[in-house]
Amino acid sequence: MICTSHLYISMCTAPIYLFSGRSVPARLLCAAPWTKILAILRNPIDRALSHYNFVHDWGRHKGKSFDFFVREDIQVLRRTGVVRNWELTNFTEFSGSAEEFNHWERYIHIAKGACPVGRGLYAIQLEIWFGEFNKINKSIAEDLLVLQSEETKANPRDAYRQAVEFLGLERRRADRHVLNRDHHATFYVHEGISNETYKLLYDLYEPYNKRLYRLLGEDIWGGVWDDE
Repeated sequence: MICTSHLYISMCTAPIYLFSGRSVPARLLCAAPWTKILAILRNPIDRALSHYNFVHDWGRHKGKSFDFFVREDIQVLRRTGVVRNWELTNFTEFSGSAEEFNHWERYIHIAKGACPVGRGLYAIQLEIWFGEFNKINKSIAEDLLVLQSEETKANPRDAYRQAVEFLGLERRRADRHVLNRDHHATFYVHEGISNETYKLLYDLYEPYNKRLYRLLGEDIWGGVWDDE
């Protein structure tokens, strides 16, 4: 995520800012209500695997398999009431409710950043930001831009143009190295995902992805992470 103001530029590139519940947008918009927000979202399954490769040798994560890493977080999501049995709870009615957001705040408090699956529930996170925008009558269309990670890598020059125009910055000739598609290539330690874990993640994310597509516009986002 990149945060800019009309008075100065500050790079806030840590994804945790999107994930941190209501506290970050509330404080940010209180201190700098003119801020523009740019978020880049990646296929949540790929994001979870990338997360694993980033931390799997650290501290309490050391020695864990990707399958265990994923299932551990799903257990927390279920235990805190964020993810439920949708045959017993109406997903549409629960989505965006005060109850869901309360459970989400409990989840991020317990998970404390170690949340490879939860971070991919983008619809919940963006709806919290949308809600904070609405509280101060801040324009979502003008001050919040969400890009697809896959598209920015496939067409880096178009992504650069979009970002610069959105942020109101002077457009300059970008260095070839910056626009190189492999500049931030991911090198996976763990080769692939088991079919069982892939299906578990795909089924879990599917209703949230569809919710995201509706939130950001079916014309651009519809089906972007759906299997053929």
